[in-house]
Amino acid sequence: MKTIELINASAGSGKTYRLAQRVYEEVTKTDDPLSPEKLMATTFTKKAAAELRERLRLRLLQNDREEDARKLLEGYVGTVNSVCARLLREYAF
Repeated sequence: MKTIELINASAGSGKTYRLAQRVYEEVTKTDDPLSPEKLMATTFTKKAAAELRERLRLRLLQNDREEDARKLLEGYVGTVNSVCARLLREYAF
């Protein structure tokens, strides 16, 4: 996944489910897989961010991808504000 993909829909329509599914497909594909630590996925609420992170990790763990589940914690998954704040802390000069 070398491009930006936007999932935009109303509350309760399955955005988190779809995003978790899409990321899993990219991490587990055989040709040019996505490294979980390079993932950037944002949501607007802390609850949704925690749910997304947990769904991704659970799916990876259920499919014997422990290393990918660990690396996911290094990725940029969170609220828009938390991801932007982390980027500023890590790359500010």
